[in-house]
Amino acid sequence: MSRRRRVFFIAIAVLGLVVMACTCSMPKLNTGGPAPKATVPVSKEAAAQMQKKIDQAAAQARSTGQFQVTLTESEITSYIDQYIKERQAQGDQIPITNPQIKLTQRQMWIYGTFIAGPSKFNGLVVVSPQVQNGQLKIQVVRADLGLAPAPQPLLQQINEQIQASVDQASSTITLTGITIREGEVDVTGKSNQ
Repeated sequence: MSRRRRVFFIAIAVLGLVVMACTCSMPKLNTGGPAPKATVPVSKEAAAQMQKKIDQAAAQARSTGQFQVTLTESEITSYIDQYIKERQAQGDQIPITNPQIKLTQRQMWIYGTFIAGPSKFNGLVVVSPQVQNGQLKIQVVRADLGLAPAPQPLLQQINEQIQASVDQASSTITLTGITIREGEVDVTGKSNQ
């Protein structure tokens, strides 16, 4: 499995952990929850553009030892939407549909329709990614699933599980920075090879 597939698989797994942890004792819901004020456009072209940028960054890392890539909300949302649909077509159970990725307030706001057993509801997971000593650190700072926010002790438990998964993922790159601006994210790093 390629590095970028692993990263997105981890992102989907993070969402799955959040959903399962927050809904294990919830009754069946088919209702409300948070939704973005404006939707992020989703297209095959934007997904292809993100793939092209990732490929260019990989080539840049191979030739210069360093890389820099800027991704937009539309590219990330389209790429993840396409990835989810591909996995579902292969029979995988993915706990989110209709993803909407908003890049704002130095955080990634992940909206979508979350599915956990018989429960189906709108939700929001707010993630604060950072780079520390060349390693990606992901912190879920907020999880609103349906009409109920996740309590702080549960968020701490989820964060520990997520970071353990991220730390286990091997990498051929060292990240040097992640900067989230309104609507865009810059990722910089260097090759370890």
